[in-house]
Amino acid sequence: KIVLNEIPSKRKLTFNNDPEKHTLLKTAEIEGPFCDALIHKFTIVVGTKGSANENKKLKALGDTLVAMWIYKYWNTCVIKKDVEINQKDINTSNLILLGNDKTNLWLSKIILELPLKINKGEVSISDKTVKGERLGFYMVYPNPMNKHNYVAIIGSNNYNSITLGPVDLHKEDYKGYNEWL
Repeated sequence: KIVLNEIPSKRKLTFNNDPEKHTLLKTAEIEGPFCDALIHKFTIVVGTKGSANENKKLKALGDTLVAMWIYKYWNTCVIKKDVEINQKDINTSNLILLGNDKTNLWLSKIILELPLKINKGEVSISDKTVKGERLGFYMVYPNPMNKHNYVAIIGSNNYNSITLGPVDLHKEDYKGYNEWL
């Protein structure tokens, strides 16, 4: 949905219609879609708070993202467990959080500052709610811990729905990684 297709007349844009509700704003530094979080330094943050199966699936998703990055850009990217993230990471990187507030430590710390609600039977982003038991989603938002960087979230309300969708690579392109999604 296109919400703005012109040069903004002000120095900042709000993410929603109620700027009093969320104080994080799009600015000249933080302005774009999900891919904007990937053009600057980023760290993939794999959730470890879930069950063994959830953690295994999130690790596989993280490994797949790294493999796709290597395949497409001939370079690796930083991946860490949520318990390994420190203040330096928050200060210097966009964080790509994998999981949900029950499975990712950092998402659980900031969930109340995001226009995001994840429940067993639905996911809401801002004023849009989708009902379902196996929903995957992604979103990007200014990082509440560092408003000059993003948090980008690839999550789900059920670990069985964790996927990147159709992938244009073959399983053999991912040699050396633990699991194929």
